[in-house]
Amino acid sequence: MSIRRGMLIFADLVTLALFIYLFVTGVPFALGGFRREAMIFGASMGPFFTAVPAAAF
Repeated sequence: MSIRRGMLIFADLVTLALFIYLFVTGVPFALGGFRREAMIFGASMGPFFTAVPAAAF
């Protein structure tokens, strides 16, 4: 296996770890958003907070 191939696999694994972390931490963040209410809209902030774990995909 060449060094270049090893570096590409490493970069892929780091990127995958980042997106998994974003999803795992984003789900509780989004669930917490459903308990918050926007003062201007008078609506739940849940759909807006849900954008964080959705960005992991």
